[in-house]
Amino acid sequence: MANTFDPFVTIITDASSPTLVLPESIYHQYTNHVTINCTIVTREHRTYEVWLVKVVDQLQFDDSWEYFVRAEDIRGGYILYFERQILYEFVVKVFTCNSVERPPQYRFFVEMKKTHVERARLAIPMSFWREHIEDQIHDTSRAILMCKGRRYNVPIIQGHGKALMEHGDCREFMDRSGIVEDSTCVFTLIGYECVVFKVRLLDA
Repeated sequence: MANTFDPFVTIITDASSPTLVLPESIYHQYTNHVTINCTIVTREHRTYEVWLVKVVDQLQFDDSWEYFVRAEDIRGGYILYFERQILYEFVVKVFTCNSVERPPQYRFFVEMKKTHVERARLAIPMSFWREHIEDQIHDTSRAILMCKGRRYNVPIIQGHGKALMEHGDCREFMDRSGIVEDSTCVFTLIGYECVVFKVRLLDA
């Protein structure tokens, strides 16, 4: 299906900004709207809801834009290429500072509950396990967690329809990384010899 609307490109000059001003070339398509609830979709099919609002004479992504940037690890100098089939859905491709499209990044999010912290136990979502780990990684008996310049070895225990990361360095990982109840952690799969995750705290 051909694009209904022209794509547009924007360069991230400040990744810490809570908003993103969109190019003037698309303003006329939203003249009858003041505030719109929109969806941003990544190439890996992760979705984020953001508000598209008019502020004075500008059109910008506002509420939840900052969460999208942090969750997707968007950095200053990155280029975002947006396509639209409909006005309210933006499919984004991410290009790094050297103008090369970023390879797919497979990740999941964990909101730390009290039991996670107390037991030093983390579950890998089974949908993620089946799609990206089970038949693609040879050694699934352990995980290497990379966080804040440190490396932690954690056994993976499978059974009863679960894949749990616990024991080993898991307690040290949580304590040194500053993980507490209600923290939100992003686990991005970066290694395929064994299970290797780059871990970021969205709250940090």
